[in-house]
Amino acid sequence: ELLNGSNADESYATIQYWKFASISGATFIYTLLLKYNQVIVIAVDTPFAQVANYFFKQYSFKNVKIIWLPQSTALIHRRKTQSLTKEEEERYQWEKETVILAAKNRQVFIGCVGSFMRKHLIRDYSAKPSRMIGLSNGLDLKRLEDNKVSQKTVENLLEKLNVPTDRPILFYFGRSEKYKGLDLVVANSL
Repeated sequence: ELLNGSNADESYATIQYWKFASISGATFIYTLLLKYNQVIVIAVDTPFAQVANYFFKQYSFKNVKIIWLPQSTALIHRRKTQSLTKEEEERYQWEKETVILAAKNRQVFIGCVGSFMRKHLIRDYSAKPSRMIGLSNGLDLKRLEDNKVSQKTVENLLEKLNVPTDRPILFYFGRSEKYKGLDLVVANSL
């Protein structure tokens, strides 16, 4: 069971949580603008989709750019024959509002993590290609090469953190949603 009380079969958080997250993000941008001449914000994923909407309802700064970078959307994981649930429809509308704002506000952009997401946002959300920016998830492998550490250094750090080194270690960054199949990864790693 997860902290949200589900067995990873519920969507993450709620619209109320997302409103709080987006309003908090918009407020934080204001504090950054008091300190810096230019601010570029990347609001990652659905909970922060409305950061730009909340920010521009309150403030009229011209020295800020806000990019909403969805990693997924309400429409990606549903079957084409299914109609949206009430929660999925709310999420879709929440996401769609930012796409609409990006079409009207020259300071708001939609980020795309790849060609699939770009096509999806254009087709299913009517995103304007001129308002989209490609931003890739991933690591700069050259940077990693330049900062190599020895196996012994890694083992010493793991030992210091009480992480066993006599068996495989699995790293995962993301939500523990049922459709992601983490149970299968863990079961096949033992």
